[in-house]
This record gives sequence, C-alpha cells and structure tokens, in this order.
Amino acid sequence: THTHTHTHTHTQLIQNMKRAVVCLGLLLFAGQSSGFSVKLTGTAKIGESKGKGKYWKPGGGVGFGQGHMAMTVKTSSKGNENKVVFTVNGGDNFQEYQGDEAFCGLKSFVIEDKNTRVCPDESQQAPDDDSIKMPVVEWSISAGGIMSSSSMEAKRPEAKLTVWTQAIKRETPRKVRFGDNLLDMKDKKLMFRLAEITFPPAEDEDEEDDSVHNVILKSQDGGYSWFYLGTLPIELGKENTLERQGENGFIVYTKANNTIFSVASKTLGRKWGNATEVSHFQNLPSYLNTRFTSIMAGGRGTPSLAAIGGKKGSEKFFNLARHHNDMLEDAHDYPEGFLKATEKESNAECEKGADEEKCASSGHVSISSFGEDPDNKNLTKIMMCYDKVAGWDSEDQDAIYCMKGHVNETTELVAHEAKMKKREEKKKQEQEARERAQKYAEEQRQRKKQEKREKDRKVRMQRQEWAKIDNEVYIVPAKVDYLEDGDFVVVRDLGKHAMYADFMEETVGLPNKEDLTKEAESEAAEEEK
Repeated sequence: THTHTHTHTHTQLIQNMKRAVVCLGLLLFAGQSSGFSVKLTGTAKIGESKGKGKYWKPGGGVGFGQGHMAMTVKTSSKGNENKVVFTVNGGDNFQEYQGDEAFCGLKSFVIEDKNTRVCPDESQQAPDDDSIKMPVVEWSISAGGIMSSSSMEAKRPEAKLTVWTQAIKRETPRKVRFGDNLLDMKDKKLMFRLAEITFPPAEDEDEEDDSVHNVILKSQDGGYSWFYLGTLPIELGKENTLERQGENGFIVYTKANNTIFSVASKTLGRKWGNATEVSHFQNLPSYLNTRFTSIMAGGRGTPSLAAIGGKKGSEKFFNLARHHNDMLEDAHDYPEGFLKATEKESNAECEKGADEEKCASSGHVSISSFGEDPDNKNLTKIMMCYDKVAGWDSEDQDAIYCMKGHVNETTELVAHEAKMKKREEKKKQEQEARERAQKYAEEQRQRKKQEKREKDRKVRMQRQEWAKIDNEVYIVPAKVDYLEDGDFVVVRDLGKHAMYADFMEETVGLPNKEDLTKEAESEAAEEEK
C-alpha cells in the first residue's frame, strides 16, 4: 500500500500554529446571525509517492465511526483508475484497500451499532413481478493490533435489498440504477435515494421501446426495502446527488454532457419545481448534514466549503486553499495566480496537464464525519479532503490533503433543547386538556344516563299508579257487573283521566276473557260453599 502522512518538526508545528492563530478570524466562524461555528485544526498529505499512487479527485467519503473513514480517489498516473483509501485514526494516515470488491461509498447505509456500512450489489439483480432484489455487501474497517495490520474488509451476508416497483408501473421491471448517494434523515427515521428504473415494453399498450422512470425512493426499515415516493421532473444524469434542504426539502443536482441542472422540492419529493441550469459549479458538490448545519464542499476550481445553518442569512464560507497555504510550508502552497483566478469564478474542468497557474486543483472536495466528539456532544468531527494538482512540467506530484475540523453547534443545541422542552410542555398541556375534556364528557354522559334512569323510574312508578287506579275505579266494577249479567264491559271516563290515551295500549290492556271466566266461576263456587 502507498501510505503517506505529512509530518512537521516541532519548530514547524509551532510556526504553523502561530499562522493558525493569525488567521483565527478566518478559521473560526461564529457570526451573530447563527451560533454554529466551523473550525479547521490541521491538514495531512496522502499519496505523494513519485510516479505511482498519485491521487487526485477525492470523493464519496463516508465515516464508519470510531475515527474510521473511507473514500474514493483517482490515480492520475494510471488513467484515472478508481481506488479506495481508508483511515483508522481520524485521518492521520491512510491506506489503500487491496481487495477485489467495489466499494459504493455514498450509496451505502450505515449499521451504527456494528460500525458497518452496507452496499447494494447492482451488478446482480433479480427482477420479479413487482420488485427487484439484489445482494448486499457489508463493509467494515479494523484498526488491527500488535500482530495484525489495519484492514478494510467486505463480506456478503444472506440479506437482500428489495426495490418495490408496482406503484410505478404494473409490469415486471427490467433493471434499476441507483443514484450516486443515499440521504439519511435520522430525525425522521427515513432514508431516500434517486433511481432510474427500466421496464420492458407493455404488451397491452403496443409499446416498442423500454420505458425509463426517474424516481425518488424511500426506506423505513434502515435501507433494505425501498418504495416509490415520487417522479423526478428531470433525467438522472451520469453524475447526480440528492441532498436535504430545510425540514422537508430536497435538492437534486444532475450532470450530463458537462451541464449541471438542479431541481428542488419542499414536500419531501411529492412535488417538484422546475429544473434550472447551474452555471456556478464546474462539478457536483459534496454535502454533509450535521444535526443543525448543512455543509457543501467543492463544486468550483478552488477547494472550498460553505456551511449553512438553520436561520436565513447564516451562510459561512471557507476557502480551503488559502487555509491550506496558511497551515503548511511554502513548498506546498497553491499558486497565488490560481487562487485569484478561481475565488470569484469557476475555472474550466481540470484535466491532467493543464497549466498550474490556471488549474492547481480539480475542485473536488470530499467531506465526511466521524460523528460526535466523545468529549463534547456539541462538536461534530469532520474531515475535508481536496487535491493539489501539479503542473505538467512540475517536479511536484498530484496529491490529496485531508484537513480536519469540527462543527460546534452549542448554540443550536441549547436552542433545540429549549424548543423541545417547550414542545413537550405544550404536548403535556394539550394532553391534560384532552384528559379534562374527556373527563367532562364522561361526567356529562353519566349524568344524562342517570337522569334517563331516574326519568324512566318515575314513568314506571306513575304507570303502576295509573294501573292501580284503573283497576280500582274501572276494572273491579266491571268484574262485579260480569258476575251479575255475564257481560264484561269496562267503561273509562277518558275526559276525567286523559292520561289513559297515552298509556293504555302500552301497560294497561283489558284482562283475558278466559281468565275472567275462571275467576268468576271460582268466586261463584266459593259463594255457594
């Protein structure tokens, strides 16, 4: 492996620290409009060996946790061949991955409790009636020990990744091409990615060609199952990226035929605006989202970084190339002509052999995070890797430098915790109000139920009293008359007792004739006796 770390003598280190103090106003951003700050703490050089392993165009950097990180680089001496380098000590030095598996970088999702990243193997796809399944590769980085060296390893578990396609088209899909990155919204427990899904011609619609659908997918199970969320109003270019904007916003960049377009959504991909050509980028930027800050890096000729907080007007800009010159000795400096030419305007696509004054960097910047600082949860440790390209006739070599730093979000965290506390208090108040309303409603229901029971009881007692009066006043005399003349006739004075019109049919009917006959005969027999 080709592992190279830039080191300083004690004197050089003191001089560089003094330089860092002089440019403290540039290194530490803590404006009044936002409380977050970004601080750069040092830089190291990798891949400087003469004639081989000369790296440039870093990209796809992802953290594994515990100071482990991997990224993709190109080797300018081997026809821009892609390589993977990794670190186990927070970027102090790097090694080159020597295995045969292809690392997918930003396309991977992390299993945090295992410090493992999972990549889909897009080369092996199994289309089904309503889905496409593919195997996955689990990646891990080991720091090694006394008897073993650091390593980056890949293994293939039995688990499969599934893309469900029935909501897009009711045909058996042919293949899927994922976008270049995966967006993990940890606060919403959702993952998103772009995809280009191809279907064969539909037989019942007389189609002749394959249909290609550019879509956005979402996952709610940690990255193994993907479902259709919405259709993009733009084709998925050869290069692309999906990034978050605000609470529920997306922005998509795609690059095709050296032209970059962007399109944004404010509704988590359900509705999209119009596509717009982006002229101020020469290549696609890389993104990193911390808890409250979005950081965009690269995209221009000068290695640069922009941090955007949650408040409007909180943008903060870094010129990494100038900080690089302040931190390292003059032999490693970017030419002043390059800095002046690219600070305000983007230079053309940088190719090997270009004039050093015009093209001292490709502009590609890989930004990644090692997670929270174990000693301070308000700090997120980050690392930006960028390249310095040598001129065609220069004795210097192309190389990548990695600059460490951290994002301090103490102010945002305090404000967030206050907001969460206020939100919890509001939820508690709303819950108490609901409980009071439910208790009052239950009391009202019980009261009405009790009132109805009391009303029914009074009605029953009234009807019983009415029946007693009716029996004494009208029924008993009618029975006596029946014993005398054999005719049972009940005469009721409805004028005198108007209530009979309401209750007679319900509760007080006439006695059954057979019952009256038996009763009369029984009374006659008793009288004779």
